[in-house]
Amino acid sequence: MRSVRRFLLSLLLLGLGLLCGLAQAASSYTFRSDSYAWETAANAISTWDKTCTSYPGDDDKATINFSGGFKFRFAGIDYTSVRVLTNGGLQFGTDTGFFRTYTNTALPAGTAGSSSGCAAAATTNVILAYWTDLNPSQAGSGGVTWEQKGTAPNRYLVVSWNGVYQYNTSTPYTFQIILYESSSGVNGEFKFQYGNANATGSQATIGVQVNSSDYTQYSYNSGYNANGSAIRWFVPSGTPTRRAEYRFDEYSYAGRVGEVADSSGNSNNGVRAGAATTVAAGYVCRGLSIPADATSASHGVDTLLDVNSAIGDSGAVTFWYSANTAWNNSAATLLDATTQTAKPFFLVRQGDGSLRATVSDGNGQLLSAVTSAQSVSAGTWKHIAISWRLSSGAGQSSLRIYINGVQAGAASGTTTGSLDGGIGTLFVGDNRGAALPANGTSRSANGTIDEMRVYNYEISALELTADMNPSHTCPPPLDHVEAVPSATAGSTCAPSTVTIRACSDAACNTVMTGYSGTVVLNTSSSHGTWALGSGGGGFSAGASNSGNASYTFSSADQGVARLTLSHNQAQNVTVTAVDSLTPSTATTSAAIQFRDNAFVFSEDAGATITGTFVAVAGRPHDMQISLIKKDASNSNCGVAADFSGTRKLKLWRTDSGGTWTAPSVQSPTLTVGTSRPSATADFAFTNGVATFNLLTTDVGNYSFTVEDDTQTYTPTTISGGSATLTVRPFVIGITGIAMGSVINPGATAPSASTPDNTRFGAAGAPFAATLTAYRWNSTAGDNSGQPLAGATLTQVAAGGVAAGFNAPVTLKLLTTGFTPAGGSPGTLSHASISGGFSGGALTVSNLSYNEVGSMKLDTRNATKVVTGYLGTTGADVSALAFDATGAQQPVVGRFVPAGFTAALLAPVQRSQLSCTPASTFTYLDESFILKFTLTAVNAQGNTTQNYAGSTFARLDLASANFNLAGVDTTGGVTTRFPASRLNVGASAGAWPAVGDSAAGTATVTLTAAAKRAAAPDGPFNTAQFGIAPSDQDGVGMAAFDLDTDAAVPGNDRTKVGQIPLLHGRLRLQNGMSAAGRDLKLALSAQSWNGTAFVTNALDSCTTVTAANLSFGNFRKQLGSADAKAPGSVTVNPIAPTFITLTKPSGNRVGSMDVAIALGAVTSPVDTSCLKTAGGWTAATPATAGLNLDALRGAWCGSTATSDPSARATWGLYRGSDGVVYQRENY
Repeated sequence: MRSVRRFLLSLLLLGLGLLCGLAQAASSYTFRSDSYAWETAANAISTWDKTCTSYPGDDDKATINFSGGFKFRFAGIDYTSVRVLTNGGLQFGTDTGFFRTYTNTALPAGTAGSSSGCAAAATTNVILAYWTDLNPSQAGSGGVTWEQKGTAPNRYLVVSWNGVYQYNTSTPYTFQIILYESSSGVNGEFKFQYGNANATGSQATIGVQVNSSDYTQYSYNSGYNANGSAIRWFVPSGTPTRRAEYRFDEYSYAGRVGEVADSSGNSNNGVRAGAATTVAAGYVCRGLSIPADATSASHGVDTLLDVNSAIGDSGAVTFWYSANTAWNNSAATLLDATTQTAKPFFLVRQGDGSLRATVSDGNGQLLSAVTSAQSVSAGTWKHIAISWRLSSGAGQSSLRIYINGVQAGAASGTTTGSLDGGIGTLFVGDNRGAALPANGTSRSANGTIDEMRVYNYEISALELTADMNPSHTCPPPLDHVEAVPSATAGSTCAPSTVTIRACSDAACNTVMTGYSGTVVLNTSSSHGTWALGSGGGGFSAGASNSGNASYTFSSADQGVARLTLSHNQAQNVTVTAVDSLTPSTATTSAAIQFRDNAFVFSEDAGATITGTFVAVAGRPHDMQISLIKKDASNSNCGVAADFSGTRKLKLWRTDSGGTWTAPSVQSPTLTVGTSRPSATADFAFTNGVATFNLLTTDVGNYSFTVEDDTQTYTPTTISGGSATLTVRPFVIGITGIAMGSVINPGATAPSASTPDNTRFGAAGAPFAATLTAYRWNSTAGDNSGQPLAGATLTQVAAGGVAAGFNAPVTLKLLTTGFTPAGGSPGTLSHASISGGFSGGALTVSNLSYNEVGSMKLDTRNATKVVTGYLGTTGADVSALAFDATGAQQPVVGRFVPAGFTAALLAPVQRSQLSCTPASTFTYLDESFILKFTLTAVNAQGNTTQNYAGSTFARLDLASANFNLAGVDTTGGVTTRFPASRLNVGASAGAWPAVGDSAAGTATVTLTAAAKRAAAPDGPFNTAQFGIAPSDQDGVGMAAFDLDTDAAVPGNDRTKVGQIPLLHGRLRLQNGMSAAGRDLKLALSAQSWNGTAFVTNALDSCTTVTAANLSFGNFRKQLGSADAKAPGSVTVNPIAPTFITLTKPSGNRVGSMDVAIALGAVTSPVDTSCLKTAGGWTAATPATAGLNLDALRGAWCGSTATSDPSARATWGLYRGSDGVVYQRENY
């Protein structure tokens, strides 16, 4: 009954599966492909919880408690235990009953089914490596094991499903989850690994779900070949960066995860989907060829980059495209991440040759940009780019399309500011699934795509131009693949090592490091059993003792992998190797002479050196030669205990991958050459075993052959060979860290001393370092080949340089060692160094660190800067960094910003007033407020978020530090406003605290006023003001765009605002009225137009109130009682404005003088001409000033320092009638 119920439920969900393709997300977590390295797990989960489930031991759970203080931080919470789910996942925190849900669905997973008395809540905090119906309790099924490994701070937990059967089948699934310890407060990373070919994902859900709105789906019922692959999960930093670069230079694709290489160094490797291929005719080197297809099937590349979480709400994609038909021939999908028809993300070529890009926010609001129809013929390369930025606010979101570097289409609109959470991973060259949105198309790109770059920010025109001109070395072609035995002699009792190589030339002088194909192997005897030696790719053994196997290379293999071959029959055996897709690549190896009596090499008996057949240059390496023989009567193998005493042997080496410096044997004294010697050396055997120390003076990669042709033990020659021994450097020394002439101070914070010598250089600017490979010596290294704590450069260098070293080195940073503590961890650019060593040393000059503060190189022994040296697992090398004195110094810094940038905000005109509507000008001598943001940036122009707090933000935002100046060019006449013509007031603003989301940017307000000249001047309609601050480290503005200083050519300030300036005055005119009537005094605001004062048509804000008026000089019948307070009045630029005085009572006549106090608000001083020229004393003085000195005029002198005044007269006698002749008649 249970099987029937599950089958019916699967049918109900099938339709949903058709709509939910590969990776979807609305999540904080994202993923990338990673190197595959299976981890053993020793502890079996033999007892499951068996409560709250109808199927104990099947749909069940078990809890693992971490030990030793190990914690794993998931979604911002630290956990000390985890719940293991039989059905292929882990869950943190509260039990929601999800373990009972045996039928997988697309994410988000829903609420668990109910069970009496048991939890049944919304699914949270699950990581699903392979969610399907698994039954570890079924007869014959493998089980689930776990183990906590490593030492702090590099501990990790492994949980493995080992050949676990799917319910009611005998199909086994092998996969594992690894949880990695992280720094305090940092979300831990975790990895899914897939160990057999059944784990394709075709009947499973793979992903992460924090909750129903925060999840990332890698795949749902989608059949990728996951055998030997790995997926790394992490929370992205959000730092502006190039997320991926796909050159499409691989020589073949097989649909294997990670085969489409990301050349950015971020390991965002993709996978071929459908029938897309790689072709020689790319724009640069090879390219991605998309076949013609008009169905819903996908033929392209899935980048596995989730558009939401790995790229984000701002981003860009650029690429070159050559269509197989004219652009107006038919529609074509170029990019697609759509999983829901109503919420798309795509770039298509439309049937008329135009391009259309569409993105969707979480509410389904679409933003679409369309170009005009393009006339492009078949086979023509065009560079295409799209960029998007979603930001909340009206009209703040934008989408752009570029063709050959020129904007060809754009749109702006209003969105939520976030892409829709259901948008999936980015597909290249075709639609990603059945979801076909409006204006989308199911037709493929039908052409070649090349040199694609993906960014998590809107790129600049400069970056777009650079993307249009890609240049890099083309990888060599595949000439052949080959199997190379480490020795021509082998034992039927022990496996022999065989190296598999992808070669770019007939002699295999050049290995094809980017090879990702599959090599098929078979032996000439059709016997033998293969096993995986070293290699991170996918190994598939043939039937036991069939002589057959295949190996699929991973990017980490760099074209070289090692397998072992066991052959229990005494025969000469050759191995044929061939690329699975290219028969012409087949080659046959030299014969391995398997014998029943043979010498077998072993080494490092105490297992002191990490890795198998790995030695350290300069350190004596113990080796053993054993004579192994097979008992003819029972075929049992063992050491020939009767082979003792001094034996005369011939010993030589075979170099692999180059010519290496000869090693030597300490006793007997012997230099190991590359050819079979004529002379023998005496080796002392005891019970069939001889031991000796191998001495090395340089790195190397070679195998050994030994021969006893004396025929004193057997009537035939006895021979044997070793596996290939890799001799690695002892350590990589990092010295000479300098930026120009400045040697790294190794400072973590500014110093209080003067001068402050802690500054190293600008964040993002290049600096140099010298890398040197050293040999081991006992004063600097321990017996395990690792550096001693505190070893000095003198001690390390005493061993000498490993002159033959030339391999990739990747410098790494400690995530907890940077400053300021609690800030944003920076990124070391160009830390991956591909090679170029000469004499064992290399100076690189393009390193850069993008943040303020200091970084700390990870020089712990556990952290390796060289991994898999010469393709050998375990041949890993750490680094030490030294200062100029030779002491260890991993700290590099202190880095400072490269400069500051300013973004203008709306200024406040006439800031001492509250004008409604806002004023559009300011009077000379009147205050205005400049508002702007100041951002500390690195050399690439990106915000340095660690320029924050009181220690690392070293620009005091006091007004005096801004060096404000201005310039006006109205009418083609330049007028400058240097500091002497400015009154700079207070400023406000602060740098955010370290760790604040807005860190690196300060919002500043700066109050200032431009002074009047001695004589009226202006108007200054285009007056612009700029700043030139400099912090305590001498960091100034990144660029100037304003020339305020005539004495110095060029720009000298960065613009922060435009303030139209006018020389103004407030005019009050005399007024007369008949007795018994109110009287009006004309009031107007005037400004200088260059030749005269005229009514200021822009001033509708200046307001005079009764408190601003002084009254006095009462004449005739008037007295102080007649100084009645008028109502307030605001100047009107388009109609006459008056101060209306109330008529004296009783029709009395006379006059009074009136003055307007423009001075200080409190206790204003009367500066009207009535006072300064007439000497009056106001009988009723003003109680408040207007605080508008800027409107004083030259009313009674040559300087504009007088308040306006006027006389009001009632009943003025009009004089005689001027009669010349008058006659009166009565």
